[in-house]
Amino acid sequence: MSSLYQRPWWVQANKGRTTLRVHSGHRYGPCTEAHMTHPAPSRIQWAIDGLSLAHGHRVLEIGCGSGVSGALICERLITGHYHAIDRSEKMIAAARARNDASIRKGLATFDVADAASAQYPDVHFDRILAINVNLFWRQADGALEHLRRRLAPEGQLHLVFEPPHAAQLAGIADACAQRLSRHGFRNLVPERKGGCWRVQAFPG
Repeated sequence: MSSLYQRPWWVQANKGRTTLRVHSGHRYGPCTEAHMTHPAPSRIQWAIDGLSLAHGHRVLEIGCGSGVSGALICERLITGHYHAIDRSEKMIAAARARNDASIRKGLATFDVADAASAQYPDVHFDRILAINVNLFWRQADGALEHLRRRLAPEGQLHLVFEPPHAAQLAGIADACAQRLSRHGFRNLVPERKGGCWRVQAFPG
């Protein structure tokens, strides 16, 4: 995996096939109606609630996976727009299938790209979200600089993590805080809920 963000812990290879495992016990494989009806994992619900979305917000998600969070975000937008990227062509295909209605309404777009080199729409985002994207606590320097320039003056970056073991959270939080501060993000607002941690950051 040569791109900036690596295969995260919840994606596992299984006899040549990639399946997505989440802590709620659901397994997301090919995007079918049965998979679409599963409730979103609690970490995703918590992440979306923390965005405090307004109807006209422009939202960017890094590492959107199969589009579960995108579906929840689009439910809260009326005149805004949701733009999502992921390195995986399979995940983007699944996300497009899951969010087909929002795409046809012009509320959502999905692109295969990585955070540092993506060609984003010519707008400034009100919210940028990443859930369980290892990039932001391992080697996010280029991506953070790129994303900070894409935030609106009052925009917010939200990073959310739920590692396999809660003991990992302290190290993740420290690494994220150092990188965010180094790249011009200020007024970091961290919060923890059970085995999840998130931080809300503002451009300096």
